[in-house]
Amino acid sequence: MKTKMWLSCLAAGAAFAVCGGEVIEQFTDGEGGCWKGTQLNTTMAKSGSACMQTDLRPAWLYSPKAHSIDPAKKYRFKIALKTIDPATVSHGYVGIAQYDANNRAIFRNQVQTIPGTAAKLAAPAAKGDTELRITGADWSGKLSKLGTMIAFNAKEDFSDLPNRRLSPQIKSVKTEGDVQVVTLSKPLAAAYPVDTPVRLHEAPAGHSYGLLNANVPAEWKECQATVTGRSQNSGPYTEFWPGAESFRVIVVVNYNPKLQSSVLIDDLSVEVEDAE
Repeated sequence: MKTKMWLSCLAAGAAFAVCGGEVIEQFTDGEGGCWKGTQLNTTMAKSGSACMQTDLRPAWLYSPKAHSIDPAKKYRFKIALKTIDPATVSHGYVGIAQYDANNRAIFRNQVQTIPGTAAKLAAPAAKGDTELRITGADWSGKLSKLGTMIAFNAKEDFSDLPNRRLSPQIKSVKTEGDVQVVTLSKPLAAAYPVDTPVRLHEAPAGHSYGLLNANVPAEWKECQATVTGRSQNSGPYTEFWPGAESFRVIVVVNYNPKLQSSVLIDDLSVEVEDAE
């Protein structure tokens, strides 16, 4: 399914688009109560009489309820944030945390495959090994600048995603005859037999931060995004990820220890409507 997505952060005072969908998540004027890790602020709300407020500590804040995913629907996310102190900023991430049918979190490194890297082990890999031998693909030049891992028991049709059988990050790849020797940054945590199917995955293990990945300013910043469809073999912000059955809204504040401030959160909503 093709994705239709829009993402914007608007200046304070701009109006959100009006949608005709069903509202499945909302925090406006203190309705629904505060999320865990926040408190109610009744003097600095963007609109209405109350907003949520964080403290100065790094925090991963999740909406209380998980919502089921229908890839045929369009999910519109909206949120407004600002810091309390104009002299300080907080680096923030806002998006969705996705979960499989067993309510296990799915991280980007479990679904972000690197094209053209399907291969197999040329020799058994023992627990504790830091060197592996692979055959069937050339991994030279395929390592991501963000970091790269090996996914084991990989399937050609990507039905193994999310794949949690991941190696530590790769340090280097060199060719020796008809095999490639892969050096890991840490010892392997499990053993795998010869001919085990493998592929490369990009390493960052975060959630889908499609609403915000930036410093939160001292003025209200309104952010919106739309997610629809399902990716087959990657972790985009615009689609739900392979294996995801539910999601929660996630707000991360004060991630950078040098950029910390108390953050206000208001006018949050999630609307669902039929995709075009």
